[in-house]
Amino acid sequence: MKKNTSRKVLSMALAMVMSLTLCVPAFAVNFTENNSTKTLIENSLIKTEYEDIYKCTSGKYVMKADENTYLVMEKEDIPFSSEKRVSEILTDEAIPKEIRKSISKYYNSCTSLQKDEIALSLFRSVGICSVGSPVSPGTFEASYTLNGREMQSYVLKYTHVRMNETAIYQGAPTANVARSMFRFTLECFCAGNPIGSIASSIFGIGTSALQCWKAAHPSVHNVGGCTDDIMTAQFYYDLYQKWVYVYSDAMQCWNNGLYAEKVAIKNLTVDQYYYIEELRQGFNKAVYAGGTVVTFTAPDYTNPWQAAYDNMFLCKYEPVEVTAGNARFVFNSI
Repeated sequence: MKKNTSRKVLSMALAMVMSLTLCVPAFAVNFTENNSTKTLIENSLIKTEYEDIYKCTSGKYVMKADENTYLVMEKEDIPFSSEKRVSEILTDEAIPKEIRKSISKYYNSCTSLQKDEIALSLFRSVGICSVGSPVSPGTFEASYTLNGREMQSYVLKYTHVRMNETAIYQGAPTANVARSMFRFTLECFCAGNPIGSIASSIFGIGTSALQCWKAAHPSVHNVGGCTDDIMTAQFYYDLYQKWVYVYSDAMQCWNNGLYAEKVAIKNLTVDQYYYIEELRQGFNKAVYAGGTVVTFTAPDYTNPWQAAYDNMFLCKYEPVEVTAGNARFVFNSI
């Protein structure tokens, strides 16, 4: 991430072009591609699977920084199934060391099955463009600026990550808990502070977890009290990691000011297993909620600039974690 020394010259050139251009379509953003300028109308941005990152009709990706500014984002796909591709990213010194370290830890913590399933996309800001202002070919400003400080952003998205089946409750008290559990609750915390929750009627409206199990095994009685009893949860998730760097003129380097997360939990399965002593047999019942169940977002993820500015010399970390019953789910690799 080297500082662009030609920034002042480019800024002057941009200002001259802006002053000479009198007829600009409303909400137009010009992009450079193959030495030609293409004009994009803001409301024609295409929503993507990457949440707040949009795709232009020219094929470029942009992320909104504020009401008047978009960051032009460069995208790289890194399938975890390709050891060679992961190695190329981990040795690319143009990517900040914190990000490469995070990818390495995440990759090394994955099982072979997870590596076959996970896709990683890396977005890095390579310039900015302003709403309602034309940008001449090759004159993208290098960085977003807040209070005179230049900033750059990186976004990582880990797609379709399997969270292994985890015990929510287990042992003799499980059935008693399930008897009064009419909704399955996920609570989210960021840096220890609660930021959201969802209570899902996954067992059926007005139906407790134990009633749901009994409906599947109507002839089984005397449920509960066994040490082998267990309730588990398993799901997939998409993890977004946003890194914002602030340039220090005094130190002549880019400092990591903010790390924030967003997680989308999907395809949730809750399973109950009870061992019946008199039958010497165990019975289970699993319920499933497909699609995205809930998305939890760290406080400064969506609008990260002020937080990064305020913490430019000591990074502010906003990882998210989710609890369900006695289980705690952590997503980050930092």
